[in-house]
Amino acid sequence: MKPLTELLPEVLMHVNGCPVPIVLNAIRNSVSELLTHSGLLEKTIEIELRDTTNSYPVTMPAGYLAVTFKEGRIGSHIVKPENEINLSAYGDDWETQTGSLPVVACFKKPLLLVVPMPSEIMAMQATFYSTLSREATECDDFIIEDWAEGIAHGALARLMILPGYKWTSGDLATYHKALFDNCKSSAAAVAMQSATNAPVMVRHVRFG
Repeated sequence: MKPLTELLPEVLMHVNGCPVPIVLNAIRNSVSELLTHSGLLEKTIEIELRDTTNSYPVTMPAGYLAVTFKEGRIGSHIVKPENEINLSAYGDDWETQTGSLPVVACFKKPLLLVVPMPSEIMAMQATFYSTLSREATECDDFIIEDWAEGIAHGALARLMILPGYKWTSGDLATYHKALFDNCKSSAAAVAMQSATNAPVMVRHVRFG
């Protein structure tokens, strides 16, 4: 894990005099947006499934939030993601159905719904695409190491629209937002490559 403060030099040099807490908040929000839109970061938690309910609270590690459910594993059995609208395809009584193993799961924040309910208590390893919480002070090493410049662009896009500062600039905010949007697209391509093992070329845009 690396502290978000490692990204301060990339940003502060462009917004001289901006209070550090404001810059850190912009960095955190930039990281959070990058992760939410790309699917770069996955976190796995264990959920104990019971034969009395199909709804389970999702408790992520400190500093993280679940965005979407990727998959669950019970031994070699895979529980696939499903959206809430399509749960009716499993029957009008999907909320009370029981079976030997769950087939699908739907993340309806803050709960994970599994269909059908298992016939006995069992542990499921549930993997979620994840992002940072508002309280986060650090992030996974590879996010900081691989995406620092794009994250800085996202932070600067936020900071440069703040009114009343000597570095306030709508034009520069638009410039940094465009580069951050490119970063998010590249990150999403990398995440897709990881999921499909397909080759992808990613161009990181550097400050000039």
